[in-house]
Amino acid sequence: VEASAYARIAPLRGTVQRVVLLGPSHRVGFRGLALPDADSFRTPLGVVPVDRRSVAALRALPQVSVLPAAHLADRFRRKSIILWTQAVSALCSISLALISWKHLDLPRLAILLRANGFLRAIATVFERHPTFHFDDLSLPLIYLLLLISASIRTFGWAARASFLPTLVPREKFANAVTWNSSIFQISCVLGPAIGGFLIAHMGFPFVYSLDA
Repeated sequence: VEASAYARIAPLRGTVQRVVLLGPSHRVGFRGLALPDADSFRTPLGVVPVDRRSVAALRALPQVSVLPAAHLADRFRRKSIILWTQAVSALCSISLALISWKHLDLPRLAILLRANGFLRAIATVFERHPTFHFDDLSLPLIYLLLLISASIRTFGWAARASFLPTLVPREKFANAVTWNSSIFQISCVLGPAIGGFLIAHMGFPFVYSLDA
């Protein structure tokens, strides 16, 4: 189908000046419109540059955002994306385990002290307690690692969602999606309960190590 469409517009290659591409999202859920962060698209008609001026104008609209995760799985090998995101997530969990284990031995670096002061300032906006316990220098590092881990898992989720149809036959795909969704919902219910039990009896370092 795509080859036929390109063949029909091939004679207009020197005439068409701007092409607007609109399509549904098959892999990542989001609200509004998602723009790619690419500078060009490689097509059978050649490399087509993206009109960055028009993209900048569209970004001013409230329902439009740049979402690289929605387009990443179409530009790179999905297997490689899954492997890299899993590796980075494991490194984040190992780092969290080490920080939780040695949080009292962290050096009093100026950047960590300023980060704690920044977190304290944010907390005072939402809570009015007389004192806040932001003396632990591990807090900024924990928040940073959680941010990295959540961002990486966003990219990995998009790649895994698009990888599932290649793992099972078409006639069993609906059943596979049902099982996948059921396991996800069960883990959302049981995961926090099991995690809380393990934290209470084994501590944070063990749980982070288990997650890695």
